Amino acid sequence: MRKDHDGFIRYVGKRPPINRFDEALIHYKEDRLASALKCINQHIRANKHDVRAHYMKTHLLECMERWHEAIQCIEQVWGAEKPSPDMMLLRALQYMHVGDMSRSLEFVDGAEKAGAPTSDVCSHRAMIMYKMSMGGRAGLLDEAAKWILEACDKDTLNEQSHGEAANILYIQYEKGGRTDIEMAKKSIMYGRKAIELGDKQARTYYNLGRAWTHLGKTESAIRYFKQAAKADKESANAQAMIGLVMMTQQKDGRGAANREAKKHLDRALKMNPKLAFALQAKAILQLGEENFKAAQVTLKALTKLEPDNVQAWVCLAVTYAEQYGKSPVENWSKMERAAQCLERAARKARHTVPEPADLEIAAGSTMRDRRMKAYGKFTVLDVRYDDALV
Repeated sequence: MRKDHDGFIRYVGKRPPINRFDEALIHYKEDRLASALKCINQHIRANKHDVRAHYMKTHLLECMERWHEAIQCIEQVWGAEKPSPDMMLLRALQYMHVGDMSRSLEFVDGAEKAGAPTSDVCSHRAMIMYKMSMGGRAGLLDEAAKWILEACDKDTLNEQSHGEAANILYIQYEKGGRTDIEMAKKSIMYGRKAIELGDKQARTYYNLGRAWTHLGKTESAIRYFKQAAKADKESANAQAMIGLVMMTQQKDGRGAANREAKKHLDRALKMNPKLAFALQAKAILQLGEENFKAAQVTLKALTKLEPDNVQAWVCLAVTYAEQYGKSPVENWSKMERAAQCLERAARKARHTVPEPADLEIAAGSTMRDRRMKAYGKFTVLDVRYDDALV
């Protein structure tokens, strides 16, 4: 939710000067939402019938993603005066975020009848269709794309619509199996236009980074992911993607790019220890460095999060096989663990469990070759970075 929603600003700008209200608005503009909410609550206690104060409180709750509370707040004064088209569109967003899509579309229709700009109506319909498409309903993503492109055509200077268009077009590219390169390029075009118009949202930078990654332009991808991390300093996904793309620039697992990549992955995992694709990327680095003990810890965490990740189980087997013990008994124990991991991988992949003689888990001069076969497909290109969302 954008904290500087144009409709909200236009609406509260009509209010008379009110001390606590003014103070709340100052906090809001400085992004101190909790302080703004405290001030507006104090104002409402002294002015229970101030409709604009309730609208401001509603918007603050929306910015904090407290959607149900926002709906309850606006219901207290809804109908006290004729609602503006902007307020009706805000209500549409409220119901969209709590999952009531039919109610959301009703408010969009009401805003259109009340004279809302066509571009705003189209962009809100697009957002609702996109949200509905996430439930797997066929055709809705194409419908969302149609509406958001119409919104951009109606208002060529609206950075929010262009940013949303970049996002929806990229998702279309993803859903299409990443075969339509022109779709990815179109997503980039709209994303760059959004930034040119003043869009500074982390998601816009992040989507541009993802699109450039798939086109193989790693320098451009890293640049946009860094912008996303700067715009949202708490984005673990952006930090992880910087590290992941850097890994594609260094193939031997020991270069400066990988050392820098590891720093970004560690930052991401500090923010979100359960970020699976960051754990997977870190494991790749550790295996490349032959740091099998550390890789084992990382892969254990990954298999706990993703028990069906076949490649993670294979690589975990390798970490056991590579850590030679001080005695035959200890070695045998590690080989047993390795075999168990491979058996788990085989079950997850729905393959026949291999015979112990075929596991090729034993010390010897060809162990490195065997290891490379074991995790040869467990590469950067196979990391599911597109599951990552800001």
